[in-house]
Amino acid sequence: MDILIVENEPGMKKAFNLVLNSEGHKLTNISDGKDALRMIEENKYDLILLDLGLPSLKGDKILKKLSDKGIVKERKIVVITASPLDEKEIDKLSKLGAHSILMKKELKMQIILDKINEIQGELD
Repeated sequence: MDILIVENEPGMKKAFNLVLNSEGHKLTNISDGKDALRMIEENKYDLILLDLGLPSLKGDKILKKLSDKGIVKERKIVVITASPLDEKEIDKLSKLGAHSILMKKELKMQIILDKINEIQGELD
C-alpha cells in the first residue's frame, strides 16, 4: 500500500516506518500540517495515518478541509492522537470522514498492522 504518515513525533514516526517498511509498504513521511494537506490534495495515497497534534495545522483541521473539498471520500484516513477524546469528538471526526481513530497510549504496532490489513481488504 502507498501510505502517507503524518506524524511529528520522531519516536512514533520511526516505529511506523520500521514496521510498515518491513511489511513492504511504500511510505511517505511528513510532519507539518500545511505540508500534509498539500500532499494529500496532490497525491492519492491508499492510506493516511494522520496525527491530530501537528504544527501549523492540526489534524482535525486537515480532516475538515478535506471533507469540505470532498477529498476525504476518496481516501482512507486513520486518525492517531495522544489526547483523550470524548464521544462527541470521536463522532465529529468520524462524520468528517475518519475511517478509524486510534489512541497513541493504547497503540501497539500489531493494531496498526491489523487496521492496515482491514483497509487493504476494503480496497481489494
